[in-house]
Amino acid sequence: MRKSIALFVAGACLLLLSSAKVAQASLSLLDNKLTLSGFLKNETAYNPNHDREFMKIENTFQLEAEYMLNDRFSFFTIFRYFYDNAFDVNPLFEDNRSRLHRTRGTDWLRECYLNYESPSLDVRIGKQQVVWGTADGIKIMDVVCPTDQREYLLDNYADSRIPRWMLKIEYSPKVNGTLQFLFIPDFETDYYAPAGSPFTYYSFTLLQKDLIDPLHQLASNGHYTFDENHQYPGQSFKNSSFGVRWLDILPNGLEYTLNYLHGYGTFAGNVHISNLGPQQFTNGPYQGDYVLKYKYPMTQLLGFTFTKGINSGPLTGTTVRGEFAYIHNNNNKTEGLWLKDYISVPFYPYSVPTKAIYYGITKVDNYKYVLGIDKYIVTNWLASFQFIQLVTNKTSENGNNLLFGPTNARLNKYYTFLTTRISTDFMHERIKPDCLFMYGTLNEWRISPRIEYEVRDYLNVAVGGHMFWGKRGTLLGEFRDNDEVYCEIKYGF
Repeated sequence: MRKSIALFVAGACLLLLSSAKVAQASLSLLDNKLTLSGFLKNETAYNPNHDREFMKIENTFQLEAEYMLNDRFSFFTIFRYFYDNAFDVNPLFEDNRSRLHRTRGTDWLRECYLNYESPSLDVRIGKQQVVWGTADGIKIMDVVCPTDQREYLLDNYADSRIPRWMLKIEYSPKVNGTLQFLFIPDFETDYYAPAGSPFTYYSFTLLQKDLIDPLHQLASNGHYTFDENHQYPGQSFKNSSFGVRWLDILPNGLEYTLNYLHGYGTFAGNVHISNLGPQQFTNGPYQGDYVLKYKYPMTQLLGFTFTKGINSGPLTGTTVRGEFAYIHNNNNKTEGLWLKDYISVPFYPYSVPTKAIYYGITKVDNYKYVLGIDKYIVTNWLASFQFIQLVTNKTSENGNNLLFGPTNARLNKYYTFLTTRISTDFMHERIKPDCLFMYGTLNEWRISPRIEYEVRDYLNVAVGGHMFWGKRGTLLGEFRDNDEVYCEIKYGF
């Protein structure tokens, strides 16, 4: 709590520095070479369902600094720190307080890069975000940077992306064509909310309840051990990720990209391995070493995006867009039990296993795509419609069912979602209503309304909510008890 207060005192001091022009968007120093800007923000969310508890009381301070070395070179960095008081006042989240209540590790350094710009060549080296896709509700081609999913996908994507240390080179051999190259020696994973936190995936709750907690209890007996092992790839050139994107705009106005990304995936499959010894008592568990391994796959992604505005005929003012991603060699969890490494014994059944593997990991290919239509209706009312499908090339292997990662339910070959987004503005863009409707064909729903009001040029207030419906084994339905209403106050400087 004291650190949270100190954070806002420091932010208030920075605001006082710019009090001469409180409405200005930034502060310029050193003959306008150094520009400082940032914000103070509070987000408070409350669960109106049976829990009736605060889900978030998050206070954030962000400072952005850009220093122009000369006309072509600049240095840019973002510092961000947050403190979530909900973990102080909500006893339901007490077990995860140390992991989720404030900025983790070095995450306070949000972005930090050196930038070079010229008419045909741009080079950026350092910690940064790269965006390849813009689909609503579910990410399709926005895959270069992992995602912080402590709040599922409810946060603004610019805030929930996890920036990576990389080299980005963009070369424009012609006016409307740009070739982008990425070299990413940094390995980062998606961050998932641990069991017991507001937006834990149901599969993590089951993993904690049915496996991790019992094995920790078992390991308290001296005849057993338990270890969780993340098999992160080592820092080396061969383990680095590489990406290439070609962006072009054709004479007819069609904008398209062709994308390729090679590197370790950001989501780990997990497998439970037991090195078996004799039973300590009849019908008891085998003695030995129990290991929960998390393995990250080396994947390849091929994809494309397109956007086309229609400027004639009855569909004038309509924009058609799409994204497609093919991911090869991804990990997927399976059901099943495998007994391995048998040894001979002088009694029936004359051989016994020394290793058991509960569940397993198999390789799959994933196909994801979205088709969208954006259309302005009645002057400034924008309606966006999307058709989204997630496809896996198989749902079983050797008689064992594959499992859907977020819920641990049996995997379907197809998952289909329809979304509608309605947005507009009033009072010269000072009031901005927005609402996302999302429906999955497994009868799952999400509705996310939001109204933002610009009180002054530097002060914004927003209210909104997220509501979920569906069965526990569905992507949206697993959060059916996590409805929230929220208020956000943001003071920029």
